[in-house]
Amino acid sequence: MCRGGARKQTVLPPSIHPDTGEPYFWWSDETLLDVGLPALTELPDDIAERIGEVLRHFGYDPDGDRAADPTVADHPDTSSSHTSNFFRKLNEDALARIEVWAPKLNLPKGRFLGRVYRAVAPWRASGSGRAMSRRSANLSISPGGIEDFGTGERFTALNIVMKTLQIPEVELDAAVQWLGGCLGYDFSPNITLTMGPKTLAIIAERERRARGDGSGHPGFHRSRL
Repeated sequence: MCRGGARKQTVLPPSIHPDTGEPYFWWSDETLLDVGLPALTELPDDIAERIGEVLRHFGYDPDGDRAADPTVADHPDTSSSHTSNFFRKLNEDALARIEVWAPKLNLPKGRFLGRVYRAVAPWRASGSGRAMSRRSANLSISPGGIEDFGTGERFTALNIVMKTLQIPEVELDAAVQWLGGCLGYDFSPNITLTMGPKTLAIIAERERRARGDGSGHPGFHRSRL
């Protein structure tokens, strides 16, 4: 779906509607996720230029847009977009309520020191070559932010979820669903998210360890478009 105005935009589920705050969803039973790659038409390399020429008859000036803002094509400014606002709020809410999600990640040596949750960052090796059991809890999750003191890196709550659960960038929505679920976000039942088999296996293993046979994400479920 394209929306007019000074900025052009294409949205697909599960993008968030700027006015209602609700995610978009598919109207039909058949969606792009149900179409196999062999059934898709391969587009020519100059498809953007062709579309621009067709839309030129309806008042669109691709050359004018590029001249006005040469950075838009490669580096769109999302600092004021609703999507950016959503992720900012998600991180702020997560930092304000660390106790409802950080312990569920089962990070090594995870424990609270006052309002700060300290743990070992399991996604990286020790800089000194120490085994996990001997490593310092250099990962700090506090209301003021998240930092790995071992490397100096700073993260958002969503970064930590994706790194810990090994959720790839292409399955970002799975991490959003998990973190939002811990925070009590009410996602529309119409929006469906798909997780790959590797992500599901990792989550299942963590639920098994957290239960004593598992890994601790009882509210995390798989759904599909």
